[in-house]
Amino acid sequence: MNYFKIFFALFCLSCLFDMPYSYYELFRVVAMTSFIFLCIKEKDNDVMVLIWVSSAIIVQPFYKFYISREIWIFIDIFWATILFYSVFSSNILNKSNPLNKSSEEANKKRLIDKSKPKKSMLKK
Repeated sequence: MNYFKIFFALFCLSCLFDMPYSYYELFRVVAMTSFIFLCIKEKDNDVMVLIWVSSAIIVQPFYKFYISREIWIFIDIFWATILFYSVFSSNILNKSNPLNKSSEEANKKRLIDKSKPKKSMLKK
């Protein structure tokens, strides 16, 4: 999922360059489907769902909203920032969260306990 977000953030930033109009048409279709995908994947986080749904509505290719180039630049940078932030904040939380470490240790203990024979079995 993180690789997808990084690729999509770079795709958003590529719109800052002067590209042919067909590139932006392709971006609208890919971005809309990507935002819907992110909305489904992050359905537990209400704020992110709101951001992804509103982004999908803004970028949808069926009824185009007229937005000036300067505002599109701001929106593209905003999307890339949110995507990069979600990637790096999830990595930091997974590495430094003490709850994750304790659950990992508990899982390791369970695996070790399952592999050891019980004392009652050894006596027989």
